[in-house]
Amino acid sequence: MGSLIVYASRYGTTRTCVNELARLLDTEVDLCDVARDPAPQLEEYDTVIVGGPVYGGAVHPAVANFCKRARGRLLNRRLGLFICCIYVNGAAEKELERAFPEDLQKHATARAVFGGRVQAGKLGLFDRFLLARAAKLPNDIERIDHEAIRAFARRLNVDQPPGAIRSTDSENAGEGGSGDKPQRSHDSPSGQEEPVSGQLPPETEHRSAPSAPGSSDETPPAESHG
Repeated sequence: MGSLIVYASRYGTTRTCVNELARLLDTEVDLCDVARDPAPQLEEYDTVIVGGPVYGGAVHPAVANFCKRARGRLLNRRLGLFICCIYVNGAAEKELERAFPEDLQKHATARAVFGGRVQAGKLGLFDRFLLARAAKLPNDIERIDHEAIRAFARRLNVDQPPGAIRSTDSENAGEGGSGDKPQRSHDSPSGQEEPVSGQLPPETEHRSAPSAPGSSDETPPAESHG
C-alpha cells in the first residue's frame, strides 16, 4: 500500500512543498487537492499525509473540513501533518498546534512546519491587508524550509510498515529531486498559487508521487501563493 498526500494550496506554495515531499518518500505517492476532491478514498493507503497553508490563524478550510469528515479513518492509519506559513520557531509551532484536532496531532507519526513564501503581487486584496497588518514584513518573503521537508520524509520512511517500501532509481533525490519517481495524479493542477501560513494566507492538491517542499508557508500571509 502507498501514501496519499491530501492538501490544499491557495497561491502555489503548499503545492510546491507537496511535490518536493512526494519525491523524497520511499513509497508510491498519490496527491489529492482536497479543495477539488473533498472526499478522497483512503482505503488503499496505509499512510495519509495532510497539510495546507495557514491564514488568519486557521488552516485552509478545505483541509480543516477533510480532517473533520475523515477523522476516524485518519486515526486508523499512519498519519503525517504539516502546515505552510512564514512564522518561525514558537510562533510557527503554535500555528501547527491549532491547525489540526488534538487527537490527530497525538496520533501523527510526523508533524512539521514547511515554512512559506509570500509574493505580494499575487495576493488578493484581503490577503494583502492581512500581510500588511499582521506580518509587518517585506512584501516578498521566501522561507520554504527544505530541511524540514527532508526531515519529515525521513521520519516517515524510517517508520514504514512492513512491505511498504519500494525500490526506486532515485530513492533520495535530494532537495530538488530528479523527478524520476513515478507519480499518479488524481486531479489536474489548479494553476493557482497559495499564500503562507501564520496569521495570514496558506494552501492544498491531489496527485501521485514525484515532486515536493519547507519553513512555515503560513506565517502571516506567506505561503507559496497557492
